[in-house]
Amino acid sequence: DISVPEMRSNGQYRMSGVAFITEVDSADSFKVEMKNANVKIKSKLTKRNNRLIIVDDPIIKVQSADLNVKFNNLFGEEGKQFAKIVHEFINQDSQRFIDDFAPQ
Repeated sequence: DISVPEMRSNGQYRMSGVAFITEVDSADSFKVEMKNANVKIKSKLTKRNNRLIIVDDPIIKVQSADLNVKFNNLFGEEGKQFAKIVHEFINQDSQRFIDDFAPQ
């Protein structure tokens, strides 16, 4: 287990497709802030040439007590109210968001 008291991530996103009944084609910046996270990593290691090597993709499980996600321009100009609702939902049910979008 690894305890992470605070982590911040920001960058660019691009999303296209259908969200509920709205066709979406948006791209902009995002910001994620996570506090009091617990990260569990399970992997298979082997020793080669006196070095530890990860054999398969590790299994990573993240649990967070507090998550704040903000995607700018998520559903375009017309979807500002819908984006507000989506952000509220994500930030209130942060574990579900983490489970869906964390490293696999």
